[in-house]
Amino acid sequence: MYEQQLMNKPHKVHPRDKELYEAYAMYERETEAYDIAVCSAVSKAGEAMPANYGERMLVNKFSHELKRTLMAKRKITHEEWREARAMYFSKAS
Repeated sequence: MYEQQLMNKPHKVHPRDKELYEAYAMYERETEAYDIAVCSAVSKAGEAMPANYGERMLVNKFSHELKRTLMAKRKITHEEWREARAMYFSKAS
C-alpha cells in the first residue's frame, strides 16, 4: 500500500526513506509470521499472542535479533528506525 503511495507522490521520494520503510515493513512481516508460528494463543482481534512466559521470551528475542540485524545490514540508526516505524504506521492507517 505505502509503496504505491510513495510512487504517486508529486515530489520525489528520497531513496533512503523508501529503504527505511521497506526495512520496517519487512520487520513487521517477519515478526508477525514468527508470532503465528510460535504463539499458541489468539487475541480478541484475531492476532497471534504469547500464551505463556516461554512464548513471550521467544517472540521478544526474535524481534530484537531481527531488528538488530536489519539495522546493522542497512546501517540504520536508532533515530532512523523510529522514523521508519512512524512512517509505516502513519501509512498503514
